[in-house]
Amino acid sequence: MRIFWLYSTLFKLKFNKKKKLLFVNGNGFGHGVGMSQWGAYNMATRGKKFEEIIKYYYSNIEIIQYNNNLTY
Repeated sequence: MRIFWLYSTLFKLKFNKKKKLLFVNGNGFGHGVGMSQWGAYNMATRGKKFEEIIKYYYSNIEIIQYNNNLTY
C-alpha cells in the first residue's frame, strides 16, 4: 500500500496550522509484499505473540513445529 506516494510506512506527519501545510517526512523503501519489520516490531512491543504477528501478515497458513533430526 502506498500513501502520499511513500514506499514505506516509516514516516511522520507534521501539520502547520498557521500556514495550513502538511509536512511528510519518510524513511525506508518498502516492497509492499510480506511482513513489515517495523509493524511486526510494534506488535511485539505491544505484547503480541509471534503466531499472531505472522497470521496478521499472511493468511491461510498453518504454523507447525519443525524438527530437524538429520545426522550428517
